[in-house]
Amino acid sequence: MNAVQRIDAVSKEVQALFTLQMDKKSNGTLEKSYTRSVTDRKNIQNRFNTIKVLHMNCYVSTRDSKQATAEAKENLKEKEVELQDVMYEKTHILEKCVQCREFRSIYQDVELIPLDEFQAKAGLEYLEDSNNPHQLMINRLKYEFVIRTA
Repeated sequence: MNAVQRIDAVSKEVQALFTLQMDKKSNGTLEKSYTRSVTDRKNIQNRFNTIKVLHMNCYVSTRDSKQATAEAKENLKEKEVELQDVMYEKTHILEKCVQCREFRSIYQDVELIPLDEFQAKAGLEYLEDSNNPHQLMINRLKYEFVIRTA
């Protein structure tokens, strides 16, 4: 039985005790003995104390739940901000990739000798690392420069 159900049950017990006391008083059968009234009062007081303790437990439990919820919400907000940052960075990087793909450099307009002719005529110093396309282009440009300035 959870705390709320226990509070409800104890409240009904207190209500029943009060109803019994009121019925006895209205019928004139309420006992005048001191020990009996002290026992009834202690019984009612114990039930009220039980209700107070249960109420305090419910309050503490609710407060702890609210705190845990607030912490979870804060953590979720932090993760959302991190996700937005990552999405912004991703978009920025994709835009930079598009710019790089669309970039037209000067060397694309330079007329170079065909690759076969370059490989046949160029010296060994220009054919080093020819597996790397970037280095091959640099070597071709150097070779063209030497040929054109000679």
